[in-house]
Amino acid sequence: GLEHDINTNGTLRQYSNGPNLGLKADWGVSANGTPGNWHYEVGLTRGTGQEYHRQGDPYAFSGRIGSSPDAPLVLGLAAFDGRVRTPQGLVDRRRAGLDGRWSIGPLTWMAEVSIGDDDEDTVRNVLLEANWRNRLESVLLYSQVSRWDRDEESGRRKSEAACLGARWTPDTHLTLAVQFAREFSRRDGGEGDDSMMLQARYRL
Repeated sequence: GLEHDINTNGTLRQYSNGPNLGLKADWGVSANGTPGNWHYEVGLTRGTGQEYHRQGDPYAFSGRIGSSPDAPLVLGLAAFDGRVRTPQGLVDRRRAGLDGRWSIGPLTWMAEVSIGDDDEDTVRNVLLEANWRNRLESVLLYSQVSRWDRDEESGRRKSEAACLGARWTPDTHLTLAVQFAREFSRRDGGEGDDSMMLQARYRL
């Protein structure tokens, strides 16, 4: 999805790869290329995240093909198939998704949608973002809304959330960020929470 072209590692601004797929980093191999104006990447990984485990034969196959990330309009098609490790044990997980990004001057609108299943349960995920950057790209303002739902035998579980964030990068070393997030509903059925996060990063 969107995270293929945008590096969010270690930042407050995140997309749906972690909560939707259960993985952001994994052990394995991948291949990528740029035939013409298209970009592709396919990977085969262990499916256990930061730790490497073989019990139960976990795996994750992922792939995406999309148009050039340098164009004003970027579209991508992605797929995921795996048996991944979760806190509840191994889950057979499949997803098919679309992502898009449209930029006009300093404004960008972004979206990703996916559908698939966890074992026998149907899962859907939607994330939308609008953001603005200044001319030097030292200031970023963004807003996101997201929805996740899963159909189970006992009924439907869902999660809905929104956030507002800002990031300031005055030079190549320092980054300051703030994000306010509101959960309207949670996957475990509990009441939603409000949170505010502050982050300072300094690179030598």
